[in-house]
Amino acid sequence: MAALSFTTLSAPQGQINGQFTPWVIAWQIPNQTPNGYVLQHMQIIFQGVHDCGLDNLSDDEIWSRMDYTGPPRLDYWEAWQYRDGIWLPISNTDSWGFSQPGSFYSNDGEGTVIFNGMAGFYEGEDLAAFCGEWGTDGNNDGSPMSGALMSTTQTPDLPNPPTIQRSMRIEWHVCGCDSDDVECRKTSVTTAIAPQNA
Repeated sequence: MAALSFTTLSAPQGQINGQFTPWVIAWQIPNQTPNGYVLQHMQIIFQGVHDCGLDNLSDDEIWSRMDYTGPPRLDYWEAWQYRDGIWLPISNTDSWGFSQPGSFYSNDGEGTVIFNGMAGFYEGEDLAAFCGEWGTDGNNDGSPMSGALMSTTQTPDLPNPPTIQRSMRIEWHVCGCDSDDVECRKTSVTTAIAPQNA
């Protein structure tokens, strides 16, 4: 398995009321790497997210607020293809954020969102060799959270575990803040990268 690494192109920054700019990275592999895929296991976890004075929102309620349909698909795998020295179909970048927040940020509230990712590079010519139902934009068994990337909620059959582990934690506590108190309403963003396996 080729050594996978990444560089940060844009670090996430907290804004206000739970909003934040995405963490954008670019995958890197050595020259002359055979054809294959970066496969990343994503888990997006919502903890204690609620409108001020109300109960915590369920994953189904959050999913609906983001204008997605069907059951939540917050635990999934996504893929970047590398063929003949070119990244397909778009690029080698990964962006952690909410491209479709819908009405998620409409009300004052508080909570925590955790993005967990584990990724590795795996040689191969066909995603179906790892598992069956991949799709873009939530089609088949994919998650719409991956947008145009191929993704699946199935667990692929991998020869080795992923080598890169990273996480991003988003926290906000707006309840009790004055409407013009930007410091009180500021979103906290922290990232962590685990030491790479050999």
